[in-house]
This record gives sequence, structure tokens and C-alpha cells, in this order.
Amino acid sequence: MLFNCVKIVIPMLIVAFITWTLFRSYSIFYAGGGDVDWYFGSFMTVRLSAVLAISFILVSTVKPLDLIKALLFFKLPRKAVLVAGLTFRHIHTVANDYRTIKEALTSKGFELDKGSLIKRIKNYSLVIVPLLVRCIENAEKLSLALELRGIKIENYGRFSEKLSGLDILVMTICVICIVFAILYYWIGVF
Repeated sequence: MLFNCVKIVIPMLIVAFITWTLFRSYSIFYAGGGDVDWYFGSFMTVRLSAVLAISFILVSTVKPLDLIKALLFFKLPRKAVLVAGLTFRHIHTVANDYRTIKEALTSKGFELDKGSLIKRIKNYSLVIVPLLVRCIENAEKLSLALELRGIKIENYGRFSEKLSGLDILVMTICVICIVFAILYYWIGVF
């Protein structure tokens, strides 16, 4: 499973590296010469891969209910918590639908990963269109189910769970790391 995720991300990282290396000088945030910056391109690519890895780990390890509990614990707005919870809940559903549609096309003899880039894009449109239709159907079913049950955002209760010592330790370490990173980046301390 991990190899498939890496295989999907590699072309995006290559495009990001080329873009940040060659076209950095055309950015509105860049005030310097028009040179090729290999260091900046590789730094931004590593940064993007770290963000993608952390996102993958979060999505694959955290249960949607645990995420909702954490967001409610920090007293975030209920609408935002509901949207985040539903989003994380349906990432797995969309991934399963994608896998099902792709397997159905492969069993009919379509080769999605062969041919030129244009041909592969056209082949994947055969997957994207049914996937979008399925997502819209799932969203409609979900909204009907929520309406039929009379679920309103105001009716959700707060979870009252205490933080353990390990939770406090991890949050403290994260805050300290963020403070050190800000001090190092902006002030040049350390």
C-alpha cells in the first residue's frame, strides 16, 4: 500500500522540483536574480514530501471519531468539526470507490497505466467521471440521512476526556519545536 502511494506522488514531486528550481525567479515573492536555484528546489521538494507523508500518516492512523473528539476538546466551531469529521470519514470511502472502478475497468481490458501521457490522462477520465458521480450520490445519501435523523449541528454534545501525561508531553514538545523553528527562521537564534 505504501509503495502505491509513493508511486503516485513521485511525478508530483518531480514536477515540483523542476518548477521550484527553474521558475522561482518569476514568483511575485522573489526579489533577486534570475538564476537556477538547485538548493531551493530540493528544499521545497523535501518539504512537500514531508507534508504529504504526515498527511498520509494522519489519514491512515487516526479514526474519524478520535479527530472529532480532539477538535471538540479544543472548542472549535461545531460546523468546522462536522465538516472535518465527514471529510476524514469519506476519504476511505472515496479510495475504495476508486479502487473498485479501476478494477472494473481493468477486468474489462482497459490498460490505464500504459501509453503516452495524453493517452493515460484520457484513460483516467474513465475513472474520474464515475468516481465523481459516486461521490455526489454518497453526498446526497448522507445529507438525506442527516435530515431524516434530525441531526442539527447544535445538538452535538461536548466530549469530556482528560488529557493524559503523554498527551501533554507530546503537545509541549511540539510547541517547543515550533517556537525554536520560528526563532531560528526569523531571528537566526541557535
